[in-house]
Amino acid sequence: MTGQSTTPLERRRETLRTRAAAAAASQAKVTSLDEQLETNSAARREHGANLRAALETVSGLRKSIKDADKQRGKLRTARKNARRAETKAHQRASTAEAKYDRALLADLVRREKDRDLSKHTSTKTPAAPVIPTPPAAPAAALPPAQSTAAPADSPAPVAQNGSAPATRARATRARSNASRSTGSARATANNG
Repeated sequence: MTGQSTTPLERRRETLRTRAAAAAASQAKVTSLDEQLETNSAARREHGANLRAALETVSGLRKSIKDADKQRGKLRTARKNARRAETKAHQRASTAEAKYDRALLADLVRREKDRDLSKHTSTKTPAAPVIPTPPAAPAAALPPAQSTAAPADSPAPVAQNGSAPATRARATRARSNASRSTGSARATANNG
């Protein structure tokens, strides 16, 4: 056998080796691709689960936003009603305070008036003197210190026909007598 000529057995051996190496390379490539497919499938499953969880989260968040909008509307309505009730309460408090102030002032005036009347009147009040007044003069002719209305302590004016109306004096006497009798009744009640 010469070096240049190869036997069919050697050629077949060489072909077998080449093809076996190619088959092994193909097998390795298939194994590698199988591993990649498995990794890809696992990643796909994981991403699908994440997507489902994200969609559920999005759905939950949308529902939460919708519920928050409803709650916001209710809270705004409740706030508006509360502001209206607060305004009414302040108005009622102001009205009650004004009524209290008026009642307090009226009570103070009444007590001071009763005290003043009881201090300045005696048990027997003389009849009011009749003071003739000149015919009606225009209001501008009166000095600034005088008033057209008679004060409560001054005697009643005389009517034009000459008779003095004593109603004011009688009313003053009646009030002072009533306050004295009320005051003595109170003193008796307090002592007893």
